[in-house]
Amino acid sequence: MTKNDYLQQLDKYLRKLPHQDYQEAMDYFTEYFDEAGPSNESQVIQELGSPKDAAKDIIHNILDEKSDRVYANSKSRLALIWIAILACLLNPFSWALLAVVFTILATGVAMIFIFFMLGIAGAISGIAIFIDGLTYLGSTWAGSLIGIGIGMLFAGFACLLILATSEASKWLGRGTVGLVRWANKKGKRS
Repeated sequence: MTKNDYLQQLDKYLRKLPHQDYQEAMDYFTEYFDEAGPSNESQVIQELGSPKDAAKDIIHNILDEKSDRVYANSKSRLALIWIAILACLLNPFSWALLAVVFTILATGVAMIFIFFMLGIAGAISGIAIFIDGLTYLGSTWAGSLIGIGIGMLFAGFACLLILATSEASKWLGRGTVGLVRWANKKGKRS
């Protein structure tokens, strides 16, 4: 295998990385080969291992580096999720785990979405009951106060449900990243 063959295969494995990370990795390997010189290419290739192993190590390092930081914008979170998926696909151990995790993740996301929508519906219902209770103020005080109280109770519980689902989604995201890290460490050992 020559330097160009090695870099082409490495390029194939790293192409799905975010552009900046991809460019840094390819520049590093190109410079590494250039510094070693043409006479030491086979030694460098032996030292680095197969292009798939080198790509796996790069993706693991990028995943560890990026998951240690806290990102504020959604673009960086998406990049982290993409890198985590790539890391899973490079580990043979992760294929079975990936199917299980995907099923659990899809179920968790669906449940969080359902409870979030229930919270929205409950808040809207609570506001509607509250307004309905206000309309009875002219006719009966007791009925009006019951309507206002039930409306506020509905809206309050709905807000708590919305807050709980937002926390559950954060927990699910952290748990997914933790599970991917565990799978990557397990895959490195095998």
